[in-house]
Amino acid sequence: MYGHQSIIRTPRRRNILAFSDLQYSRKVSPRKLDFLLQEFQHAAKTYNIDYFFFLGDLINSLDEIENHTKRAILVQWLRRLTQITPLIMISGNHDYSYHGQYIQASTIYHEWRDTLRSIPNLHLLEIDSETNSQYIFDDGNIRVLGLTLPEECYPTNINSNRNGTDAYVQQLRQFLPELQAVQERDHYLLVHSPRHLDAAPLNTNIFALAGHSHNGLIPPILDELLRSSTRGLIAPGHKISRTRSIKYELFAPNSRLRPTIKRPIATIKPCTYFSVTSHLGFFNHFYPSINYSVIIDSDSAPFLQESYFLPLKSRYK
Repeated sequence: MYGHQSIIRTPRRRNILAFSDLQYSRKVSPRKLDFLLQEFQHAAKTYNIDYFFFLGDLINSLDEIENHTKRAILVQWLRRLTQITPLIMISGNHDYSYHGQYIQASTIYHEWRDTLRSIPNLHLLEIDSETNSQYIFDDGNIRVLGLTLPEECYPTNINSNRNGTDAYVQQLRQFLPELQAVQERDHYLLVHSPRHLDAAPLNTNIFALAGHSHNGLIPPILDELLRSSTRGLIAPGHKISRTRSIKYELFAPNSRLRPTIKRPIATIKPCTYFSVTSHLGFFNHFYPSINYSVIIDSDSAPFLQESYFLPLKSRYK
């Protein structure tokens, strides 16, 4: 296991394991799921984890769960995971993708969403399309807002008057008051893309976590050398004007955010760097096969510990 720690002196009372961008597909090895489960079980015991947070892109696309066998394997894995501790999760752009189209309001997505919500101890937070309200998790200890981002925040061809920044900020300003409506809680904001998190000010009592950027595809050694920068080599794009979007963005800001006292925001490294169904999947061999972060409360100061594994080799065999 490799990793590093970032000290954050903000009051936290719960220990959390956060992971992101599994991008499960027909080519994801069951061995990887087994290893993830074993590692999360180990971390839960070691750090007394109270909650799992997942930051989106559970599946590579909705096409993948049309295979009933692969779908059953993933559902069973989630059931075993949620037996350890509650899982609070959000959806990402891949979770809404079907044959290359963004279909958040589709029947197939709603059926998959209902399947996820039927799993005990799993809490999927997203916008309610009928009431235009955002689901919030609140158990009396933590209060979590899972922000559903509009399509403009991702590469898209839709004709819209908003660009990615405007859509992002509008969503933050609309739903953040709901998160802060109840005090005496640990407040968390879960959002898939971190691209425009600095476009709207966040209170320092809100811990924001994001995925999506795949750490800007920065390899681990280079990541340590460039700790002072928040930019990556390349990250997913977004809509930049009414008629134009970019699929990828070079040196994108906010791709590699580490929490500080004044800015308690963290981007979570992916469990899958490149989609294994694409021709770029080979390059996963040059990146960690497992990533997760643990937010731990301690007597001196809470800290965020990032752990990654290279190569994929279980310590339990």
